[in-house]
Amino acid sequence: ALAYPDRDFMLSVFRFVKSCGCWTHDYETMCYRLGGNSADICKIAVSVEAMLELGVLIKNEMGHITLPDVSVKADLSSSKLLSKLK
Repeated sequence: ALAYPDRDFMLSVFRFVKSCGCWTHDYETMCYRLGGNSADICKIAVSVEAMLELGVLIKNEMGHITLPDVSVKADLSSSKLLSKLK
């Protein structure tokens, strides 16, 4: 599927959020900042939502995307979102 992100793509999204400390903008802006094209917006959204589902990323009290206080390792194949897209 076109919107299915591979592991390397998801890692780049994770590293981007980590480098920012906290992401407060939309997925389109994130795509632009990552140097992606319009087709990558869905992949970014799926990546972020899957990492939120797995607890690798969290939304803080203001709804901003950030990393949890304790580092979380997760098996991407355990994401219900990603498994539905395969």
